[in-house]
Amino acid sequence: MLREFRGDCHVNAWTAAGLDGCEISLLTEPYWGLPLRTYSRTRAWSQSDFDAAEERLVDRGWLREGLLTEEGRAERERIEVATDVQCRAIVDALGESLDELVTILARWGSAIRAARGYPEAGPHELARAATAGR
Repeated sequence: MLREFRGDCHVNAWTAAGLDGCEISLLTEPYWGLPLRTYSRTRAWSQSDFDAAEERLVDRGWLREGLLTEEGRAERERIEVATDVQCRAIVDALGESLDELVTILARWGSAIRAARGYPEAGPHELARAATAGR
Protein backbone atom coordinates (compact mmCIF):
# COMPACT_ATOMS: atom_id res chain seq x y z
CA MET A 1 0.00 0.00 0.00
CA LEU A 2 2.89 2.39 0.73
CA ARG A 3 4.34 1.80 -2.73
CA GLU A 4 0.99 2.52 -4.36
CA PHE A 5 0.50 5.67 -2.27
CA ARG A 6 3.92 6.93 -3.33
CA GLY A 7 3.18 6.00 -6.93
CA ASP A 8 -0.05 8.01 -6.81
CA CYS A 9 1.86 10.97 -5.34
CA HIS A 10 4.41 10.67 -8.15
CA VAL A 11 1.69 10.67 -10.82
CA ASN A 12 0.14 13.73 -9.16
CA ALA A 13 3.50 15.52 -9.32
CA TRP A 14 3.96 14.62 -13.01
CA THR A 15 0.52 15.80 -14.01
CA ALA A 16 0.91 18.99 -11.98
CA ALA A 17 4.10 19.59 -13.99
CA GLY A 18 2.09 19.10 -17.20
CA LEU A 19 3.70 15.80 -18.22
CA ASP A 20 2.16 12.64 -19.61
CA GLY A 21 3.39 9.10 -19.01
CA CYS A 22 5.60 8.88 -22.06
CA GLU A 23 7.21 12.26 -21.33
CA ILE A 24 8.00 11.35 -17.73
CA SER A 25 9.48 8.04 -18.92
CA LEU A 26 11.79 9.86 -21.32
CA LEU A 27 12.65 12.51 -18.73
CA THR A 28 13.45 9.83 -16.14
CA GLU A 29 15.91 7.80 -18.19
CA PRO A 30 18.67 10.42 -18.46
CA TYR A 31 17.88 11.48 -14.88
CA TRP A 32 18.82 7.92 -13.87
CA GLY A 33 21.81 7.93 -16.22
CA LEU A 34 20.17 5.60 -18.75
CA PRO A 35 20.16 6.08 -22.52
CA LEU A 36 16.94 7.53 -23.90
CA ARG A 37 14.25 5.01 -24.89
CA THR A 38 15.73 2.08 -23.00
CA TYR A 39 13.88 1.52 -19.71
CA SER A 40 10.79 3.22 -21.13
CA ARG A 41 10.59 0.44 -23.76
CA THR A 42 9.27 -1.79 -20.94
CA ARG A 43 6.15 0.42 -20.96
CA ALA A 44 5.15 -0.42 -24.56
CA TRP A 45 5.07 3.13 -25.92
CA SER A 46 5.04 3.21 -29.71
CA GLN A 47 7.77 4.83 -31.79
CA SER A 48 5.38 7.68 -32.65
CA ASP A 49 4.56 8.13 -28.92
CA PHE A 50 8.29 8.39 -28.18
CA ASP A 51 8.92 10.77 -31.07
CA ALA A 52 6.08 13.11 -30.08
CA ALA A 53 6.98 13.06 -26.38
CA GLU A 54 10.65 13.71 -27.11
CA GLU A 55 9.73 16.60 -29.38
CA ARG A 56 7.58 18.15 -26.63
CA LEU A 57 10.43 17.85 -24.11
CA VAL A 58 12.90 19.37 -26.57
CA ASP A 59 10.44 22.21 -27.24
CA ARG A 60 10.22 22.87 -23.49
CA GLY A 61 14.00 23.03 -23.34
CA TRP A 62 14.23 20.07 -20.96
CA LEU A 63 15.90 17.59 -23.31
CA ARG A 64 18.57 17.99 -25.98
CA GLU A 65 20.24 15.21 -27.95
CA GLY A 66 18.89 12.60 -25.56
CA LEU A 67 20.26 14.33 -22.48
CA LEU A 68 18.66 16.44 -19.79
CA THR A 69 19.33 20.13 -20.01
CA GLU A 70 20.02 22.03 -16.81
CA GLU A 71 16.38 23.16 -16.84
CA GLY A 72 15.19 19.59 -17.49
CA ARG A 73 17.22 18.23 -14.59
CA ALA A 74 15.86 20.95 -12.31
CA GLU A 75 12.28 20.16 -13.38
CA ARG A 76 12.79 16.43 -12.85
CA GLU A 77 14.20 17.17 -9.39
CA ARG A 78 11.17 19.40 -8.62
CA ILE A 79 8.94 16.43 -9.43
CA GLU A 80 10.85 14.29 -6.92
CA VAL A 81 10.56 16.99 -4.26
CA ALA A 82 6.82 17.40 -4.93
CA THR A 83 6.43 13.62 -4.55
CA ASP A 84 8.35 13.65 -1.27
CA VAL A 85 6.23 16.52 0.09
CA GLN A 86 3.06 14.55 -0.61
CA CYS A 87 4.58 11.47 1.10
CA ARG A 88 5.38 13.38 4.29
CA ALA A 89 2.10 12.12 5.78
CA ILE A 90 3.45 8.54 5.53
CA VAL A 91 6.65 9.41 7.37
CA ASP A 92 4.74 11.34 10.03
CA ALA A 93 2.24 8.51 10.54
CA LEU A 94 5.03 5.95 10.97
CA GLY A 95 6.81 8.12 13.50
CA GLU A 96 9.34 6.18 15.55
CA SER A 97 8.46 2.95 13.67
CA LEU A 98 9.99 4.26 10.41
CA ASP A 99 13.52 2.99 11.08
CA GLU A 100 12.26 -0.47 12.02
CA LEU A 101 10.09 -0.64 8.89
CA VAL A 102 12.97 0.43 6.63
CA THR A 103 15.19 -2.27 8.17
CA ILE A 104 12.55 -4.95 7.56
CA LEU A 105 11.85 -3.80 4.01
CA ALA A 106 15.56 -3.61 3.16
CA ARG A 107 15.93 -7.28 4.12
CA TRP A 108 12.87 -8.20 2.04
CA GLY A 109 14.21 -6.25 -0.92
CA SER A 110 17.53 -8.06 -0.70
CA ALA A 111 15.79 -11.42 -0.54
CA ILE A 112 13.60 -10.61 -3.55
CA ARG A 113 16.61 -9.54 -5.62
CA ALA A 114 18.62 -12.59 -4.50
CA ALA A 115 15.75 -14.83 -5.66
CA ARG A 116 15.78 -12.96 -9.00
CA GLY A 117 12.32 -11.54 -8.37
CA TYR A 118 13.66 -8.14 -9.43
CA PRO A 119 16.89 -7.29 -11.27
CA GLU A 120 19.83 -6.84 -8.92
CA ALA A 121 20.88 -3.59 -10.62
CA GLY A 122 17.31 -2.29 -10.83
CA PRO A 123 16.01 -0.50 -13.91
CA HIS A 124 19.41 -0.61 -15.60
CA GLU A 125 19.02 -4.35 -16.19
CA LEU A 126 15.50 -3.84 -17.56
CA ALA A 127 16.83 -1.19 -19.93
CA ARG A 128 19.52 -3.55 -21.22
CA ALA A 129 16.92 -6.31 -21.74
CA ALA A 130 14.58 -3.92 -23.56
CA THR A 131 17.28 -2.91 -26.02
CA ALA A 132 18.97 -6.30 -26.47
CA GLY A 133 16.90 -7.14 -29.54
CA ARG A 134 17.48 -3.85 -31.37
